[in-house]
Amino acid sequence: MSSNNQAQPSHEAIALRAFHLWSQAGQPMDSGERHWLQAEAELKNGASTKPNAPIGRRAKRATAAS
Repeated sequence: MSSNNQAQPSHEAIALRAFHLWSQAGQPMDSGERHWLQAEAELKNGASTKPNAPIGRRAKRATAAS
């Protein structure tokens, strides 16, 4: 049995990172799940939660709604 000692990233942290990944990719349609999974994996593997770009109103609304 394997032990997972890594803390799970918060929903807000994943949403924020996914938004930034989506923005950096040019805001493609129908890619939300791909960016969510990428963000979740990055955060679980110790990636910084600091965004690479300023947070816009859309991201603030997305994280506030969660």
